[in-house]
Amino acid sequence: MTYNPRGPAGTWRAADLDTLTAAVATAHEAYLREAKQLSKARAKAAKALSAAVTAGMQELSMAGGSFEVALVPLAEGGAHGLEQIEFRVAGHAGVPPRPLAKVASGGELSRIMLALRTHGTRRPGPENAQGGGRKTLIFDEVDAGIGGRAAEAVGALLRELGGRYQVLCITHLAPIAARATTQCAVEKRVAGGRTVTVVTPLGQDQRVNELSRMLAGSRASEATRASARELLGAGSGVSSLGVTASGRAGAKAKQPAKGESESRRPRA
Repeated sequence: MTYNPRGPAGTWRAADLDTLTAAVATAHEAYLREAKQLSKARAKAAKALSAAVTAGMQELSMAGGSFEVALVPLAEGGAHGLEQIEFRVAGHAGVPPRPLAKVASGGELSRIMLALRTHGTRRPGPENAQGGGRKTLIFDEVDAGIGGRAAEAVGALLRELGGRYQVLCITHLAPIAARATTQCAVEKRVAGGRTVTVVTPLGQDQRVNELSRMLAGSRASEATRASARELLGAGSGVSSLGVTASGRAGAKAKQPAKGESESRRPRA
């Protein structure tokens, strides 16, 4: 479009305006064609992902919960299509899904991320080939509010992820720590008037003692050490591929003093 110096001040040639208007309309039609194709692909993928993560949640002590990928229509299309993507979650049966960022607790977020990551690594593709991933995944408090079979399921999924990523997991539960190929004890100490954190890699015998403490705290005995050895045997038999985990020594045994916050609680 060019300015017409011979016409009235501030005017443009009508032919150029018509050409520009037509070009805009053509571009908009092309955009809508592509955006609608994207919307169809998103709807298909959203359905599959919602079902997969919902199924994963049932294994992770979130029975009855559901995960939903919502496609929220936009009043006008944007650079990323005709809708906004929103993850929604219902932690229990009978509860309508709400935005994940607003309703999920820290433990729930960790477990949903675990379900998402596990689903992603199970999909075929070169990025999921053996040893193809170089990322590090960190899970903190992924064991919040779970135990028993749920803890075993979490440990198994972490172990599976460890086949493709380096996985660091801070856990209070012996069944999860036992799945690790490497376990460390994390302890807070006071040295020179300052609180420092000490991370100690554990050998096999040390792992038995540590898992025994995680199982029974100060009441650890030969019976709990036998249970710890059994856990280690079961964990190592699942897969030769590993996950690096970090256990908080004795975290199950110690309780915070009255008025002491969790953030200040010693993790010895």
